[in-house]
Amino acid sequence: IERNSKGEVLGLVFMDEMYLKDTITIAGIYQRHPVENDWHKVSITRESFVKEEYKWTTNNENDSWILRKGNNSNAFRLGPDCPYFEDGVEVILEIVNGNKIGLRFNGDLFIMDENSNYPSDGYNDDEPEIDLSEGF
Repeated sequence: IERNSKGEVLGLVFMDEMYLKDTITIAGIYQRHPVENDWHKVSITRESFVKEEYKWTTNNENDSWILRKGNNSNAFRLGPDCPYFEDGVEVILEIVNGNKIGLRFNGDLFIMDENSNYPSDGYNDDEPEIDLSEGF
C-alpha cells in the first residue's frame, strides 16, 4: 500500500505496478425523484479497489449490476449484467463547483442521500497493511 505524507492511501503497488486509489468515490445511497418504484432507490458499493468496480443495487436486492471505471474520470461503464446494457452506455458522476450532485443514468439524475451515513468507499482504511515484499 502506497501512502502520501499525511498517511492517506494513494494506491497499491503489486508486481512493480502502481494501482491508484480512485480519488472520486461514488459509494452511497441515491434516489431518482420522484421515486416511483424500487428501481429509483439504489445503493452503490465498492466491489474492487484494484479494478475500480462498483455495484449498483436497486431497492429490490435481486436487481444489481457492476459499474466499471470508464476512460473519463467521472464515467462508469455498464456491463452485460445490466438490463439496460448497450455498448457505450455509462453512468456519469455529476459534479458542480467541486460538489458531487448525483449520478446521471439513462437520462435520469439519481441524487445522493447525504443523510444515509454510508461509508465513503466501502473499504476500511484502518486495516493492517500486508507486506507482499516476500511474495505470496
